[in-house]
Amino acid sequence: MSLVRKLRDWWRDIPEDIPLDYSQITNNMYIGAWPTKHHVDTIKALGVTLVISTILEQVDKELGEPPLKLLKLRMTDAFYWPLYPTGTLERGVEAALAAFEKGQTVMVFCKSGRHRSATLTSCILVAQGYPADQAIQIVKEERPEADLNPRLRQRIEKFEQYWLKHH
Repeated sequence: MSLVRKLRDWWRDIPEDIPLDYSQITNNMYIGAWPTKHHVDTIKALGVTLVISTILEQVDKELGEPPLKLLKLRMTDAFYWPLYPTGTLERGVEAALAAFEKGQTVMVFCKSGRHRSATLTSCILVAQGYPADQAIQIVKEERPEADLNPRLRQRIEKFEQYWLKHH
């Protein structure tokens, strides 16, 4: 477990064996809050095969051990402005779409399952043909903790324009 995770959990008095915080968005996609090696069995039981990390910090190596595959997309929120490059979002979207084509299930996570993971999940829905507004609505309905503020909504809409132009 990363030192950052250990310090965060200690500061917030979060026990090591706390259950995984996750929400099912579609039949084959979940959003979660920073899982650890203690959550691998739960993730596997959900049928997840692709785990997408959207945090800067290191994650437990067990999240990428077969049958799981781990994709690390380093994104950050800086000074209340999200730094989610289009190319990074596109990599996550394309990996998720490839997994779906194989009949696989995906889990996207960030530290709290509120911003980065909700944004990427909305972009994945956009790539599946949902308009940005509807994608955001689906994520918010299935993950009430998701905080897709106006800046994140703007980012998702920008991704939608990019995706429609290039795909």
